[in-house]
Amino acid sequence: MVGVILNYGNCRCPYGAAFDGRTEDEIKRAERFCFPRDRRYFIVGRALLRMLLGYYADLPPAQLELSCNVYGKPNLVWADTDRLRFNLSHSGDIVLYGITRCGDIGVDVEQIRTNLEWEH
Repeated sequence: MVGVILNYGNCRCPYGAAFDGRTEDEIKRAERFCFPRDRRYFIVGRALLRMLLGYYADLPPAQLELSCNVYGKPNLVWADTDRLRFNLSHSGDIVLYGITRCGDIGVDVEQIRTNLEWEH
């Protein structure tokens, strides 16, 4: 299993270079974000997901076909996945990717906020 954590706030990926292989669906999804920061996070996060999966599937990232189930969880569409499975979780500026060939995988990440005001 491989786990990769990305802090979007520290990512300096060129916006245009992040998505040479984006699909119509990914373009539409990116355009639906109201805030530019969220749009950028989606584009950079999806580009990194494609790069990671492409590496482990030994395919160019643009050749990977992704779909989402009814709950929004992305998955690979192509038939010869060699049991490649992945999951991702994001919270605030953080995204976590888990990739394995040992069956289904689930990951979770939560950003800890220390600036909350509360009463004892």
